[in-house]
Amino acid sequence: MEWKEIIRELKSNPRQSLWCLHGPHLPETAELRTLSKELFPRLESSNNRVVIMPTRSQYINRHRHEGPFFQQRYQASYNKQGETVRERISAADEKFRVPDLPDRIQAFELQTLWDKPLLQLSSGEWQRFSVCESLMNPPGLLIIPDLLKGLDLRWQLTILDLITRFKGSENILIFTSDHPIDHPAVVNYEVKNEGRTSDSFDALDPALIEAFHRYQSTFLNDINQEIQIQMSGVNIQYGSRKILNDIHWTVHTGDKWNIQGPNGAGKSTLISLINSDNPQGYSQPILLFGVPYGRHSIWDRKALIAYFGSDFFQYFNSSKTLEETLYHQLKTPYLNTVQPPDSLISGLLTWFGMNHLRNHLFTGVSPDIKRQVLLLATYLKSSKILVLDEPYQDFSLDKIRQNNHFLNALHSQSQQTVIFVTHRDDHKPAFLNRHLILKDGQITYK
Repeated sequence: MEWKEIIRELKSNPRQSLWCLHGPHLPETAELRTLSKELFPRLESSNNRVVIMPTRSQYINRHRHEGPFFQQRYQASYNKQGETVRERISAADEKFRVPDLPDRIQAFELQTLWDKPLLQLSSGEWQRFSVCESLMNPPGLLIIPDLLKGLDLRWQLTILDLITRFKGSENILIFTSDHPIDHPAVVNYEVKNEGRTSDSFDALDPALIEAFHRYQSTFLNDINQEIQIQMSGVNIQYGSRKILNDIHWTVHTGDKWNIQGPNGAGKSTLISLINSDNPQGYSQPILLFGVPYGRHSIWDRKALIAYFGSDFFQYFNSSKTLEETLYHQLKTPYLNTVQPPDSLISGLLTWFGMNHLRNHLFTGVSPDIKRQVLLLATYLKSSKILVLDEPYQDFSLDKIRQNNHFLNALHSQSQQTVIFVTHRDDHKPAFLNRHLILKDGQITYK
């Protein structure tokens, strides 16, 4: 990353205090530290602290010793796991004595998260909490990687208004984004990434698509249910808080759904019922593949569903090689399931640019490669339903385009049912043809 032009631009505009660095490749934490060191002399001695706001994934990685696991967000017995929003905000208030704290809590809508453990916050909830906490004692320079990550459309604008309101006029805030931001207080600067090559890709070989369809036919041709998911008045709540309210939803074989909704609308909870990660599903009027929810074992259900989500990626770890990890993810414990031919796996590893890394340890490759290999395993798993829950968080725009090129080529003529969760238009593959919007735990269609 070449910082000289960025430093020159920032220093030449001393009155501007809210900057967005945007581009197809977001700066990494080490590069942001370099930027902060170069900018440090510009800061006034009265408040010359530099803070890089920690990401949610960094927090999860630091607290693995507490034993977090993916399903814990839906397990009532683990609700007290780790420090809560209340504990962190109260500790900061005791230290800094913020006079308008109630106004800040209300503005960031933290009252709905007040007793929630940090390990259970969604990406959007983490951003709201973390920005509020960081601004309780704003440093001279605050850097926020990927500020808008996980935030719905309303909060993408609201959080910038709140930053402008609470950060202090003399303090500088720099955040990164994969696209420029249209906000009156924000100055956009495009990061050229001259030393980094673009993730260009070739069109998929028709023979590779045909091979994938032949493989899919071995587990999709025996579908005999017209309806794969049926919810007939589903209600989910934790304590007095209702998450899903009287949900009626039918998913037919071959449907391609896009699920949208603001942060906290219940999207992840809805998906957790499909993927058998939420224990409340056993008491709900849900039919999966024509059978009541609890009639079959959890492994029988998971064998029919391929799932990938941003939260799953955060909690996943493996001591195996990249290739071994991929093959392991294709299997369902205790069951013999159809497996893809080695030639198909090799062809897709090559097309996604990972074939040369197949013998590298999973722990030693970059987060982008880890996410991509888990996504590829999800695409390849023999399943009736493919569930992708905000799958592209942290991906460059080039990598998003490559994945959508693959999905569009594959699913334009596939009978596999697809459920794709995102509110971002630039993340949606073109083949989606059904749309569901959740708001306050209730469904509207469009």
